[in-house]
Amino acid sequence: RSDLRDADLPFTIVQIAELDARCDDAWRGIQAAQRTVPGKCAGVNVVKTADISCTNDIHPPNKLPLAKRISSLQD
Repeated sequence: RSDLRDADLPFTIVQIAELDARCDDAWRGIQAAQRTVPGKCAGVNVVKTADISCTNDIHPPNKLPLAKRISSLQD
């Protein structure tokens, strides 16, 4: 924010997806840490992906629901 000279610049974190190959404590720890950021940093949102991602690919094949979630934060 300081580099961009915008102290109020909003940020959106897209939570890492569920992934069968990485269903371990470290992966869950990253997801948990991502959920805590909005409570620590003003103007930051986290978009959940667990319910729209497939568990064998980190990138959801259907990106429209994710895009809608992200864009709804900008209203």
